[in-house]
Amino acid sequence: MSAFSSNWLKLQSQLPTSKRKGARLPKGKRKSEDAEGEAQQFSKKNKRGNAETAQVKKGKKNRKAPSLTSMIQLELGRWEIMDSLVEAYDQHVSPVLGGNSTLRNEQKRKRHLESWLWSRLFFPLLPLGEPTTTAISAGDEALQRKLCNAGLSKKEARRRIERLATVLSSEIPSSTEKIVVQVEENTMTTLKCGKRQVQLLREYFAKLKSLTQRKAEDFNQAAFLVLARYRILQVHDKGGGNQGAIPPAVFNALREWWPHSEPVEAFASPLNTLAGKGSYHSAFSDTDRIFGSRGSFFDSSFEEGLVEVNPPFDEYLVLRAANFCRSCLEEAELGQKSLAFVIIIPETDWPGHAAFLQSKFKKWSLSLPSGSHFYQVGNQHVNRQRSYPASRNTTVLLLASPMIKKTKLLRHRIDEAFRLRP
Repeated sequence: MSAFSSNWLKLQSQLPTSKRKGARLPKGKRKSEDAEGEAQQFSKKNKRGNAETAQVKKGKKNRKAPSLTSMIQLELGRWEIMDSLVEAYDQHVSPVLGGNSTLRNEQKRKRHLESWLWSRLFFPLLPLGEPTTTAISAGDEALQRKLCNAGLSKKEARRRIERLATVLSSEIPSSTEKIVVQVEENTMTTLKCGKRQVQLLREYFAKLKSLTQRKAEDFNQAAFLVLARYRILQVHDKGGGNQGAIPPAVFNALREWWPHSEPVEAFASPLNTLAGKGSYHSAFSDTDRIFGSRGSFFDSSFEEGLVEVNPPFDEYLVLRAANFCRSCLEEAELGQKSLAFVIIIPETDWPGHAAFLQSKFKKWSLSLPSGSHFYQVGNQHVNRQRSYPASRNTTVLLLASPMIKKTKLLRHRIDEAFRLRP
């Protein structure tokens, strides 16, 4: 007998009878043995799967969250990269855009960098999620058009944008610096760590304290961490133009119209929240949960309530918000729940703007002319001049499930509240 035949017979002898080649059993018995074998295999797989699941759960339970010290060390590295990126922009992009050297023009030129970074969701520097290739391309093309209009060739404009992208993707330098946060109280509260310092108005420092129960040392570290994160998101000292907040009078109008529960903020931060602990979503769950954030708006689900949606003025974030709100309202409609979103976005030709206006859940929309209504500045925690007149028209909409009636009064009150300078 050949070696092949011998091995084949040996293999056949190890198989269940019904699986052997050429075996003939009564039909009922064949099915019975097959079913028994499959059941045994399923049982083994199920036990193995349960064991693996238990192991994963155990691993998650035992996994320690990073310490505040290690998080600050990482944040200091991120700050170094942002400084390098701004330096590269100032050297290779800003001078091309022209204009005089006044602070106002410098801020305007830097705003193009902020918009470009938002199109990329600051990826991979900050944990905002991964951008789509479409959003990246659109952001690159927008900056490229500005550079070409200023006189650069397409090739040279692309080269300079690629240089920015390379810096943004740099490996975050590790820091072994001992983390000691010092607090100095004056007209401003200053928190220092090594060569870095962050400042905020004293009332905002008190606000952070009111949002957490941390002990003094832990609180100081957590406060430095969250301030460092938002300073990086701000891009530069005078940044934050894409993060204007609604005035308190507007949020109070929402409270008065919806007395059933505290309205929820979809895009806020520990520094600018009007709703307070447990009633706001923010960009960074890792730094913000300590101060009562509910995490990312897009990671949540809404069945009932009132949600104020004022996303950063970025084309793809607005579209994503439109799709998300539609999905939530469809679920609320099916469940016959009372859910409403008050949307506040710039008046643009963006697809997200059109999606909001065309929504079947729209109760009303309102157009606020530029110059006649106000926002709070994105860096209000350091800026005593906390409000500014809007530089372009704003669209306000109410999207609500069919259960919600009588909404015209809210439209009138929001219109009035936006026109009051804080």
